[in-house]
Amino acid sequence: MASKRSTAGPPTQFPNPSLAEARALHALVKGEATPQQQKIAWNFIVLGACGAGRDTFVSGHADVSAYLAGRRSVAVQLSAILERRTEDLRSKGEFDL
Repeated sequence: MASKRSTAGPPTQFPNPSLAEARALHALVKGEATPQQQKIAWNFIVLGACGAGRDTFVSGHADVSAYLAGRRSVAVQLSAILERRTEDLRSKGEFDL
């Protein structure tokens, strides 16, 4: 299981992955991730890199709030795709390889 990450620091600071998270991300990109590594990598991407579940509002800093909301929107888009049936995403004339 991945270790708990500290959320201290400025809100725009990139997350520092644990060793397990870094290994999982590398394995995912290579197409060699185990099912557990896939889950670790997904959680890091959505919760860590995208900041899903974190507040995006920073009082007095509209630019930072906008940046955080944009970063979080990636997680929202990924979640929206996963909530749909894959067949609903097929374009006309598209076929499986």
